Amino acid sequence: MAITFVASGTVSAGTGTNSPGLPSGWAIDDCHILVIESNGTGSAAGGPAGWNLVGFSTTSHSTSDDTQVTVYERIAQSGDSTPTVPDDGNHTQSRIHGFRGVDTTTPIHGTPVTSSDNSNDTSYNGTGITTTVDGAMVGYAASHGDNGASWSSLGGHNLASITDVYNSTTSGNDGSMHLAYGLLTTAGASGTLTATIAVSEEE
Repeated sequence: MAITFVASGTVSAGTGTNSPGLPSGWAIDDCHILVIESNGTGSAAGGPAGWNLVGFSTTSHSTSDDTQVTVYERIAQSGDSTPTVPDDGNHTQSRIHGFRGVDTTTPIHGTPVTSSDNSNDTSYNGTGITTTVDGAMVGYAASHGDNGASWSSLGGHNLASITDVYNSTTSGNDGSMHLAYGLLTTAGASGTLTATIAVSEEE
């Protein structure tokens, strides 16, 4: 069964806890990917009970208004409801993205890569992964320390196609987050994702 995108739930953002909505039309055994953007502390943002940490940007950033991204996953179960994402300080922004056809026993078939870029510029470079199965869905999650850091001119990847889901918030010191995803038809390197950022920001 090929992996397909189901939907993205409603985004939640603020200076306290978050309540991101589950994707519309979700079903048992869907793989839910939770992306959290928060102030850059160098430690993973807390996730809801029952969710598994996938990865986070590990470098503590250079200024107080920098941000980081943290990713959790969960295989959807009967009775699942809107989760609570803990307050990570200053501001927290989160959204759940749903995928169907994912291996429920081993949903992650590549070692996540985590990195941070403390340079103010308009270029994004997201290091890819090496997958171990054909037809894997690959996602690049990123955050920026500005609420206007949308992307354009996505390239550099080896995916059949790519879709970027972008959200931003003006809460606290503000920030932006992305999940760019697409299928890698044959197992191997997904490539380095490049993009032009609308404003000069750290990532």
